[in-house]
Amino acid sequence: MTHVVSDLAGAVIPMITVDCANRNLEMPPATLPPGTTTLRLENNKIPVYAFDKAIQANNNIMHLLLGHNPWRCDCHFIPRFQALLLKYKRVIRDQSDIRCPKSDDKTISLTQVTIT
Repeated sequence: MTHVVSDLAGAVIPMITVDCANRNLEMPPATLPPGTTTLRLENNKIPVYAFDKAIQANNNIMHLLLGHNPWRCDCHFIPRFQALLLKYKRVIRDQSDIRCPKSDDKTISLTQVTIT
């Protein structure tokens, strides 16, 4: 196998990419194959952060792409969403593409979600 990496214990694991990008998904996959190292969720229609359980069940995630989704950004959602983005900051590869609409018209004005 040519695409492998070592985990923290030094064991060799395969590099598995789950490519769900550009599929008009409204929800991410509920589960991931064991050993998934990359999860691509960008350019879909995912409005909420329902990917947390799938990632928690997989300790090998190294790359997570979430940009260009219509995140629901209200006062109840955004604090939890920011906390989740902070939790996975080390693996999110497209932080600058994670944006919220500034108004109800999602096509006009987007603002970047800040991770502090």
